[in-house]
Amino acid sequence: MSQPIYQSQHFGEEIGNRFRTLSTWAVISVVLGCLSFMSYFAWQWYVLPITGLIVGWISLMRINEIPQELTGKKLAIAGMAISGSMLLFFGGWDIVKSVSEVPPGYKRLTYDQLQPDPEKVAVDGGVPVSDRAMELSGQFVYVTGYIKSQRKSRNLREFILCPIVGHCNFCNPDPNETEMIRVTLTGNLNTNYSPRLFGIGGRLTVDPHHPTKIPYHVEADYMR
Repeated sequence: MSQPIYQSQHFGEEIGNRFRTLSTWAVISVVLGCLSFMSYFAWQWYVLPITGLIVGWISLMRINEIPQELTGKKLAIAGMAISGSMLLFFGGWDIVKSVSEVPPGYKRLTYDQLQPDPEKVAVDGGVPVSDRAMELSGQFVYVTGYIKSQRKSRNLREFILCPIVGHCNFCNPDPNETEMIRVTLTGNLNTNYSPRLFGIGGRLTVDPHHPTKIPYHVEADYMR
């Protein structure tokens, strides 16, 4: 007498009389790998391929622990391969870019260098600034960032440069004072607002008591 066939509500494969479920972790790994192209736009998106690698590894471990219940090993490997490739490609691209993009005569400046020691106390009501920023004050630096959205969007000569793109009071609040740089373009330089990453080169000055409460200012003579 033939055995009755039961339909499973899970994706997977049937071996003999046992149905193996497709690992959800493996599917998530592939999805994260495909979304990892977002790493092209900003380094913050590196969380996608890194998470894809971790999730793919977890999936492989679970499948190996209970192979009689779970399937999807090839899918998990594919997800890890996509995530790893994206991470290596965009990570390597960013490294090459960071080494080659700084013009001669400028020193690279990062937002991490602008952050003061958490225990540092403001003097005379000023904004606490980092020692490294004070050392670079008066020197020519090169920094990358995104223009903070504002009413005027064309022929900008002054704007705020931030480490993140887009600003929303609910999903993406404004950075703090030491995560913003006031930029003044000199000579014939001007630009239009765009969500793309900008590179700015110029003389850095540090004023903890500036009325805007933004202590960092770059008088830019170079932009890309």
